Amino acid sequence: MECPTEILDLAYATASRSLEQALLPVEWVDRVALVRQHPTNRAGARLLLACALAKTPRPELDIRKPYTEIGGRDSYSGRSYDEDCIGPFIQQEGLGASGQLSLSSEAILTLLEQHIEE
Repeated sequence: MECPTEILDLAYATASRSLEQALLPVEWVDRVALVRQHPTNRAGARLLLACALAKTPRPELDIRKPYTEIGGRDSYSGRSYDEDCIGPFIQQEGLGASGQLSLSSEAILTLLEQHIEE
């Protein structure tokens, strides 16, 4: 798996420019609110990011199958996306404890939705 860092970089840049307005469609806001607002549990945000990051360049993936052991063309290694892409990105941007991780997840979800609609 090659880490699609350009997606993370674009999402972060987009989110950074849009701090005053929501990037998500209204119907998506409630879907990510619990993950986004939980101040002490970043695992949910990382999971959301890993799923969205995996699916964005590969729309055939089923985000409910984050284990390669499941098999099939629609499964993926969620752990690899988390450890090889999301973790280093969080460290690089200093997002670990700042609460800004939600900005990236919103931007990635927006990009994911746009990609699915194309």
